[in-house]
Amino acid sequence: IARTGTDADALSTALLVLGPKEGARFVARYNVSATEPIQAIFLEPDGGMTQVGDSPSLSVAVPVTRRGPSKTVTVMAEAGGSPSPEELARRIDILSAEIETMKQGAAAAPEAGTKPRFGQYGMGPAASRVYGGSPGLSIGGYGEGLLALPSGETEAGAPSGGRHTFDWLRAVTYIGYKFSPTLLFNSELEFEHASSGEGAEERGEAAVEFAYLDFLTNPHANVRAGLLLAPVGFVNEQHEPPTYLPVTRSDVETVIIPSTWAGNGAGLHGDLGKGFGYRAYVMEGLRSVASPEVAEGFSAEEGIRGGRQEGSQSLVHDWSGVARLEWKGESGLSVGGSVFTGGSGQGDTTSAGRTFTGLVTLLEGHAEYRASGLWLRGLYAHGHVGDAAEINDANGLSGTASVGESLFGWYTEAGYDLGPHLAPEKSISLYPYVRYERTNTQNRVPAGFAVDPANDRTTFDLGAAFFPHPQVSIKGERQIRSTAADSGVSQWNFSVAYLF
Repeated sequence: IARTGTDADALSTALLVLGPKEGARFVARYNVSATEPIQAIFLEPDGGMTQVGDSPSLSVAVPVTRRGPSKTVTVMAEAGGSPSPEELARRIDILSAEIETMKQGAAAAPEAGTKPRFGQYGMGPAASRVYGGSPGLSIGGYGEGLLALPSGETEAGAPSGGRHTFDWLRAVTYIGYKFSPTLLFNSELEFEHASSGEGAEERGEAAVEFAYLDFLTNPHANVRAGLLLAPVGFVNEQHEPPTYLPVTRSDVETVIIPSTWAGNGAGLHGDLGKGFGYRAYVMEGLRSVASPEVAEGFSAEEGIRGGRQEGSQSLVHDWSGVARLEWKGESGLSVGGSVFTGGSGQGDTTSAGRTFTGLVTLLEGHAEYRASGLWLRGLYAHGHVGDAAEINDANGLSGTASVGESLFGWYTEAGYDLGPHLAPEKSISLYPYVRYERTNTQNRVPAGFAVDPANDRTTFDLGAAFFPHPQVSIKGERQIRSTAADSGVSQWNFSVAYLF
């Protein structure tokens, strides 16, 4: 610590070259005649520490080591006085966030200054590997298996018909190639349910979840932009299994804003500085009318989810636009929102031969805080479907089978890491957690149709997520489901998952 930043910078270089022994002598001799004494602290590879110069303002220097390369985090007060409580709290938050980041491991080593746990541009940590590597090939991936044990009865006591299943949900591989610092290719190849169309029900699926070229205008600038071709669809953050707490994705992110939605298109993404980032795409629209082997169409139970065209010979009579703005702070807090709008008619007609637009608009807002052992997240989404009556007619839907012209969903979840308290010497995490959510895919239906109370759902998850390694999770939970029709079926869920 010296009078000016320039003096401190010059002296720190000299002391590093001199080493702890000679450097300490230099400081002592310097302070004998100096009108502005300096203070220094030396951290040695064996864990030793030497402090020279008496000052209460030299507060703390902490070597942090966690199963891998050690990282030294140094926090010092300003010369001339101790930090204020507010400043000290800010520094502790930053240190906690750094430790949480280190615990994520090397699943995705983004370029300096970014947070691996957040990933890059809406991708999860594994999907972001290509952004942080040197030119050439990069490979990442994740997978998860699920043991689901549904109750034999609904909440009203009627037979549920549910059966116990053990399913390898998905095995995903990310393959990327960085041609240069400003041009890269990234892709996600996924096998679902451990097969590819095997069996009488063709349960499995092999798909290209995304494949795109990314043109980065200036990857080293604080403010930058990039162009994506064939991006991930909806701009909701992509969550890989070890990066969220409960066993399964939320219903909100499944039927209200399909977070695994993919589609062809092009767009811009980038950083605006000071923690702000954006993504904006023009892409294929949804398809509200069912078409064999192309799209399932909109429905009462799953809302707009069945309208995804998945980039496979997609009709683009109607296009859509999607944009997202997010802020990520150094303390572990992130806040963001997104909007999607576009037609879903795709040239299909009603029984009377009339075309329709079927404009779909989705709004979403979310916040997450992850630091000091806490893991908190909340999200709200609302959607509107235009020409719902025409969509019903084109699909032959009537009564309570109507597509909802208004739909919504929200959830809140919280967990706390007991790992550092149970085994402080090990790099493990144990998060007891809770999540509560509500969805309604028929919040409002067109005149002449009726709502099905079974589509007004609430879900309560209570469980624990154990991370023997930051990139491997073992989870168990009790999932309590209920509906306005008392038809909910609760179940036990258990999973194992990995990412690399």
